[in-house]
Amino acid sequence: MREEIAEGDFAQTLNMVDVWSGWTRTCSNQNKEASKWVREAIEKVKEDFLLIYEELILIRC
Repeated sequence: MREEIAEGDFAQTLNMVDVWSGWTRTCSNQNKEASKWVREAIEKVKEDFLLIYEELILIRC
């Protein structure tokens, strides 16, 4: 049996969940080896979470 090796770039996803609100966010990255893309995606999601929390606080007040 011949082993096939996949080569090239593949889409990767980063999934984050806020347990308190149940809010989820999925970000796509070109590759998982470049930690730069993962860090950028995490920072973007953190900004989005803060916006959602601000909206939730305004709604509850």
